[in-house]
Amino acid sequence: MDVKGVAEQAGKRKTGWPRWAKWSAIAAGLFLCLLALAVVLIVEVASDPEKEALNEEDRIHQEIQNQAEAGDAHAQDIVGGWYELSIVRALDYAEAVKWYRLAADQGYAVAQFHLGRMYAEGKGVEQDRAQAAMWFRKAADQGYAEAKQRLKLLEAGQN
Repeated sequence: MDVKGVAEQAGKRKTGWPRWAKWSAIAAGLFLCLLALAVVLIVEVASDPEKEALNEEDRIHQEIQNQAEAGDAHAQDIVGGWYELSIVRALDYAEAVKWYRLAADQGYAVAQFHLGRMYAEGKGVEQDRAQAAMWFRKAADQGYAEAKQRLKLLEAGQN
């Protein structure tokens, strides 16, 4: 082949990328886009500890609520506190009394003290010093020191 023949052959040769290389480049580009999207999503989820903490907090609250509804006295006392102090639930003294009573009726001294306090202060119930004294005495009989103090104050004519 002479110089002219080589030049003609070169002119007939296709220029640019072969078909397989073009598709490989497109596939690689799509892969990189998907990888970048995955990284963004992972970073967004992982970098929001507040959202994770809230979800964990909500899960714990729900677990305590479930235990209270199942009859656990300690959990019932906690739920009563949520209503009394407006921590997790809206302020509702009557609802607090309901939960404290459920726990107090099971002999839980802390709830007996809380229920006595609600009667002494007239929160969620009609103020009733006799009921307050009864609940403080039940808690005091179990060795609950704060109930003993409140009972002494109540017997001395103070709330």
